[in-house]
Amino acid sequence: MDYLFFDLECANSNGGGKICEFGYVITDESFAIKDKGLFIINPGYREDGAREPFITEFGPIEGISFAFSFDTYRSAPEFTYYHDKIREIMMRENQMIFGYAVRNDIRFFNSTLARYGLDLFDYYAYDVAEYVKYDRDDEKSIGLGKAYLQYVSAEKPIGLTEHCSRDDAEFTMLVLKGVLEKQGLDLQSFLEKMRYKPIGAIEEVEREEEEREARSNYVEFCRECKPYIYDSGYIGARISLSREAQENLDFVLRAIDLADKHDLLFVRFGNETDYLLCVSQEEYESRKRQIANLHPTYELILIDELENM
Repeated sequence: MDYLFFDLECANSNGGGKICEFGYVITDESFAIKDKGLFIINPGYREDGAREPFITEFGPIEGISFAFSFDTYRSAPEFTYYHDKIREIMMRENQMIFGYAVRNDIRFFNSTLARYGLDLFDYYAYDVAEYVKYDRDDEKSIGLGKAYLQYVSAEKPIGLTEHCSRDDAEFTMLVLKGVLEKQGLDLQSFLEKMRYKPIGAIEEVEREEEEREARSNYVEFCRECKPYIYDSGYIGARISLSREAQENLDFVLRAIDLADKHDLLFVRFGNETDYLLCVSQEEYESRKRQIANLHPTYELILIDELENM
C-alpha cells in the first residue's frame, strides 16, 4: 500500500477554487518517499474574458502568499493540460490519499472539474488535520505550519517552503508521521482507535448541495421572522443556529417545524439571539468549553430542549 499526500493552491476561491498549483508526495507505508511532483497551473479566465485574479495581487493579506510570481502561474498551461496526469496520480490502485484540511481541496478540485466540464474523480481522502485535532483533544483546528512545529520540529526545514503545494504535501506527510509516533501506533491501529472515515469526493458534491439547501431554508426563515424580532409584544424566544447546524438539512427543517409550532423566532446574528441551537451533544459540550469565560448574552441549547420550550 502506498500513501499519496496532495495539496492545492488556488489563486482565489470566488465561485470555487481557481487552482494554480497541484503538488503531491507518494510514500510507502514507512513514509519513505517514492515520488513527488509539482504542477504549476494557470488559474484561467473569468466568463467575461478577464484573467482570474490572485487574492494577494492588489495588496498583501496576512497568512497568504504564493511560492511563485503571478507571471509564472499565468504563463503555465491551464488545468486541462494536466488533467490526465493528475487523474492518473489520484486514481492509482493500492494507495491511500491524505491531505490537510482536505475537504477544502476536494471541493476546489470538484469545482475546477465542473468549471472545465470534466468528470469528477471518484476517490476518498483522509484529513490529517482531523488526526491532529484528535491527538490534541481540541475541536479547534491548527494550521499546517503550527502542526509541523508541534509534531515534527521547531526548526524550519531546509529545502521546503510553506505554500508551495508539493512541499505542503510533504509537510502533511511529516505531520502524520509525527502524530503516529506520538500515539505509538501504526496508521491502521490509529484509524481504528479514532474511528474516522475518509471523505468521498463525489459524496462531497451531494453534501455541498444539501448544505446550500439547508442554509437557504434557514436564511429564508430568518427573513420571515425579522419583522417580529423587535416587536415589544413578542414574549417568545429568539433562536440562532450554530454554523454546523445551519449546514444540516434535516436538522434545519426539524428546527423550523418546531419554531412554527412553538411560536419561536429565528435570527441570524448572535447579538440578537437568546439561544444558540447546537446540532449535537458533542458540539454543545465543545462550545460550552469555548465560551466558559466569555460571558455570552445567549444560552446554548439542544433541539430536544427546544421542543419542550
